[in-house]
Amino acid sequence: MKVTKNYALNKLSRAIDAIEAMRQMRYDHPEFDKWRRYTLASIARIFGKESPNAPNFQYIPYRPSIIQVGKTLPAEFQEAYVEGLGIAKARLESMIVEVNEYWDDDITNSTPVFLPDDLGGFWQLIHPVINSVSRSRFESGHFADSVESAFKEINSIIKSKVNDAVGIEYDGANLMNRAFSAQNPVLWLDDLTTETGRNIQQGYMQLFAGSMIGIRNPKAHSNINIDKVRAIHLLFLASLLMHKYDEAI
Repeated sequence: MKVTKNYALNKLSRAIDAIEAMRQMRYDHPEFDKWRRYTLASIARIFGKESPNAPNFQYIPYRPSIIQVGKTLPAEFQEAYVEGLGIAKARLESMIVEVNEYWDDDITNSTPVFLPDDLGGFWQLIHPVINSVSRSRFESGHFADSVESAFKEINSIIKSKVNDAVGIEYDGANLMNRAFSAQNPVLWLDDLTTETGRNIQQGYMQLFAGSMIGIRNPKAHSNINIDKVRAIHLLFLASLLMHKYDEAI
C-alpha cells in the first residue's frame, strides 16, 4: 500500500481527535488499548521502519513510574494515564508538522508494517530485548533457536528481578507464578484493588507461565523445527510479554 500525504494527515488527525474521548475513560478501558494499537500500526505504516516515530509513540508511559506497595490508588493510575495521553497528542501533532513540512503532495511511503517475505519488515514492532537476542538467529534461518532465545531471555530477566526481591531462585512456570501471583506478586501489572486489575494480573501470569511450559521448555529439550511464519507468531508473543513486563511495578 502506498501512503500519500493526505492519507498520513487523515490517520494522524483521527488519532488526535480520539484522544479527548480517551481522556474521559478510565485508564483500564479496553477502547484505549484498541486506539493505541491502531495508532501505532498507522504510524509504522506512514513513516516506515527506519523512522523513530513508531518507537517514540510506543514507549509513552501511561502508568505511574513508582507506586508504593499497598498504596496503589486508581486515581494515581488515572492521573498517569491522562498525562500519557497528553504526551501522545504532542507527539502526534509533531508528526503532522513533519508531514506538512517535508512531504510533497505526490510523495508516497510504500513501506508496509509487515510483509512475510521481508525479514526486516516486522522487527520494528518487536521489543528491543527480543530483537537483540533473536533477530540474527532468525535471519540466518534458525527459527526455532530464535524463539528459544527469546523466551530464555524473558525467563532470565524476570528470574533476576524476583531473586533480588525475595532472595529465592525460581525458574520457568514456577518463576512466573511467583512473579505475577494475583495474591502476593513481586511484579504488579495493574491495580489489584479492582476485579479488572486482578483479572489482568491472573491472565498474564498464566500467559507467562504457559509460555515457559509450552514454548520455552519444548524448544530447549527437544530438537523441534518450526517454520518462519510460526516463529514470527511466537516472537510477537515474546515481544508482548516483554512489553507487559516493562509496564510492571
